[in-house]
Formats: sequence, C-alpha cells, structure tokens
Amino acid sequence: MDLDEIHIFTREEMDRLVRMLNMPPSDRYITFSEAEMNCLSAYCRAFDEYEREILALTGASLAEVLLSKYYWRGQLETQAGHPADFAQYTFKALEELERLEDVDWSLVERLYNIVNCGLEG
Repeated sequence: MDLDEIHIFTREEMDRLVRMLNMPPSDRYITFSEAEMNCLSAYCRAFDEYEREILALTGASLAEVLLSKYYWRGQLETQAGHPADFAQYTFKALEELERLEDVDWSLVERLYNIVNCGLEG
C-alpha cells in the first residue's frame, strides 16, 4: 500500500519477509489459537526483532519500516478487540516514529483511520 510516496508493507510482502527471515520460535511472543492472530503477531515480531535485516533485504527506508510497524501493530490490536495491553504495544510503535527526523503526522493519522475506521484516505 502506498500513501504519499511512503510504502506500507502489504500482507503478501510481510508473508514473504517472514519466510525469508526464517524466525526461530520465541517465548517472548504470544501464540494464539487463531491463525490470523498468529500471522499478525509474526509480522510484528519481524519488525521488533529484525529491523536491520528488513532494511537490508528490502531496501526500504526507516520511515517505511517504522510506519509499516505501526500499521501492522494496529492491525493486531484491532483483530484482538483493542485490549489495553495491545493498545500500549501499538502506542510504543507510535513513539518509535520519533526516531525519524521529520514525521508526517497526517500520514500517521491516515494509517490510524485505515486500521481503526476502515477509511482509505
């Protein structure tokens, strides 16, 4: 998905990245009974633990990686029904955007609306 010249990793790209990273099991991440939740959790884990590798494998900018991380954490939170612990996890991704020199907060708001309201713009 492309928003204002920033690319947000798609589900297909994330599936491919998770396969390429060949992540070993981790006790730090919850295993869910639903396949969709496990898939979203794997995407989030990839961003959390393999940021450098993702940057190298994809050639993406740090902004694209951090915004994609925020997007996919929001997807996980939404799928989980917005419990407080997931909301805090998503908020941490939002805080990580401060690593960027210039954050386009209108883009962040658009991502929020896509995840939480189903709006595409």
